[in-house]
Amino acid sequence: MSSEIENVHEETSQEETILAARRILKPTPVRIGHVPRWFKKSGAFGPYGEISSSWLDHYGSTKLSDGRVAFVSEPYSVGADQILECEDIAKWLGLDFWVDPNSWWYPGYTIRLIFVQKLSAN
Repeated sequence: MSSEIENVHEETSQEETILAARRILKPTPVRIGHVPRWFKKSGAFGPYGEISSSWLDHYGSTKLSDGRVAFVSEPYSVGADQILECEDIAKWLGLDFWVDPNSWWYPGYTIRLIFVQKLSAN
């Protein structure tokens, strides 16, 4: 966590800390609870879908800088087993997956797990 965020945290409430961290780190906003249509159609998400894991926390969608809409989850922490599970899900669905330390939910305290459709080769 950056010292700028730590300094803000000492003097403010949690909500003010989050807002200050967002101003400093500029994560893309997340539409909390929204699941992109392409992800719903995969059959992996939902009450009877495959995805039900401890890494699924503060999830939603966000628009990436390249214009693609990503499905994201922003847990406070994940272990190697959970990252491997995410990689397996991405492979199973033919998606790109990566981890970004810059999150919207609580920047500096949560991380962002990103699932997105692959860029077309055109």
